[in-house]
Amino acid sequence: MGKKDELLDHNYDGIQEYDNDLPKWWVHLFWLTIIFSVGYVVYRHFGFAPSVDEELKAELAQLEQLKKKSAPAAPQKRSEQYLLSLASDREVIQKGREIFLGKCSPCHGKEGQGG
Repeated sequence: MGKKDELLDHNYDGIQEYDNDLPKWWVHLFWLTIIFSVGYVVYRHFGFAPSVDEELKAELAQLEQLKKKSAPAAPQKRSEQYLLSLASDREVIQKGREIFLGKCSPCHGKEGQGG
């Protein structure tokens, strides 16, 4: 390399350039990139890191656990006696009527005669 701010002998399209060193931060970043890439290759490809298949299996197992946690609880089984007792409860009948009129009657009719 030449002295600082020394013009080079060549020019391209009338543009001349100086023979300056690259910025130190750029050179350091370049060498850090090379060192990182060598370390990454050693870590990933020579058995120090889990394989892609192992990572996939671990993530799928974690997903299954999340599914189990967020799955709704199974409905409770009710006895026939309990259901028959609900059939005679006026509050339950009124609530059922409100639900039917709000959600079911537009298609099935107010008397359940079908659409």
